[in-house]
Amino acid sequence: MRRWSFIKRKGRALCAAGGPVTCDALRALLAELGLQAAGLDLSIAGDRVVVTGAAADQETFEKVILAVGNVQGVAVVDEDVDGVRDAELYTVVPGDTLAAIATAQLGDASLGAAILAANDPVLPQGAALYPGLVLRLPQGD
Repeated sequence: MRRWSFIKRKGRALCAAGGPVTCDALRALLAELGLQAAGLDLSIAGDRVVVTGAAADQETFEKVILAVGNVQGVAVVDEDVDGVRDAELYTVVPGDTLAAIATAQLGDASLGAAILAANDPVLPQGAALYPGLVLRLPQGD
């Protein structure tokens, strides 16, 4: 089982007044984002989300991990998903910009737009980066 860490108090607020995140709320978020989560099972234990099953493809798998992890109240996503490789994820640090991430991680500042595209719809156009946000890096999928 692979583990992905997130900052519990950052991300999208799904529940009012800091209430606990529910599987129903996470499934509604995935549907809202248009992510095909058929074949994936979600469970929650405190601030930990567990994703198991089989993903439609690598891109969908990575976006599901990001969507459920970048939610207030989630600190960890554990996954045991069939047929996928480890995701190439990056955690934003203070002062990061898309161009700085692209230069440091991909060797080319002009690939900032590719990072944004790789994270759509989880990170919509014009969304602000914040420390602790976890992004997927484009891998040519």
